[in-house]
Amino acid sequence: VSSEDIGFITREKLPENLCKPTKQIIIDNDDVYPDENNAKLTNALNGLYELTGVQSVVLFRKVNSNTYDPDYGEIDEFMTDTYNELFSDEGHVLFFFAVEQSGVNYNYTNWYICGNDTTGIFDESDAQSVLNSIDSFAEAGHDISFCIYHAFESVHGLLANEFESETPTDADLTTGATENATDGATEKST
Repeated sequence: VSSEDIGFITREKLPENLCKPTKQIIIDNDDVYPDENNAKLTNALNGLYELTGVQSVVLFRKVNSNTYDPDYGEIDEFMTDTYNELFSDEGHVLFFFAVEQSGVNYNYTNWYICGNDTTGIFDESDAQSVLNSIDSFAEAGHDISFCIYHAFESVHGLLANEFESETPTDADLTTGATENATDGATEKST
């Protein structure tokens, strides 16, 4: 039995020379993101970087919905320009959260842009998983700061099995298939 026979996906960490890490991984000049959750978000982002070799950076900006209504072309240009200002390589993912605060409630719009070297490691589908997780946590009634750091933690957990440091042996794969069959677990097809 091979890893492909039972649905294992393996990814390799981005080589270090393709991602020059930046020190500031949370950019919040408008003080939108609560300080009490900065450490949790920082840990989640660092965990993803250690796992994948792709560094995610989160940019927050306070907006007023009465005056903020960009079209996709403007956002695409802003994201590309900001990516190029922040990074000198193609090994990053930039997440942008435009946040409107009304009292204790937050509304947000989010975007991301992935560097070209992130493909197959932590790329657009994974970035979209982060945004989907944020939406799921928000729909469950959690505040936005909780949603954001938990989404990065959740995606890290999902990806962890795909970045095994060792390739499982055939015996491990056979044992894993047997355990899954007896637990009634279903395997995810890709």
